[in-house]
Amino acid sequence: MWEIKQTKEFESWYDELTEEKAIAITKKILVIEKIGNLATLKQGSKSLKKGLFELRDKEYGLRAYYCFHGAQIVLLLNGGDKNTKKQQEKDIKKARELLENIKRGYYEQAEVKQF
Repeated sequence: MWEIKQTKEFESWYDELTEEKAIAITKKILVIEKIGNLATLKQGSKSLKKGLFELRDKEYGLRAYYCFHGAQIVLLLNGGDKNTKKQQEKDIKKARELLENIKRGYYEQAEVKQF
């Protein structure tokens, strides 16, 4: 089993979801928890290159952006929905910024929590 952690940005996005949407994306996250980096498009996971991955829920158009960190840790960076291409691009840009900050050690470890 992989350990799932979340940034404050992901937590903030997740907390705003309706119960139905939260359940839908949580089901996808639980698959990643079980199989980690073996997830494929079949499970809703897509590589966005440079260590960033997108977890897709097609029913609601939700996206959770994540990376693998350390030994068997999945770090949920942020989330969004695919309402518009512009919003999705903004969400991906934010996820890339968070990932870079984590790689450089700029992101406070205290701001990462258990999912």
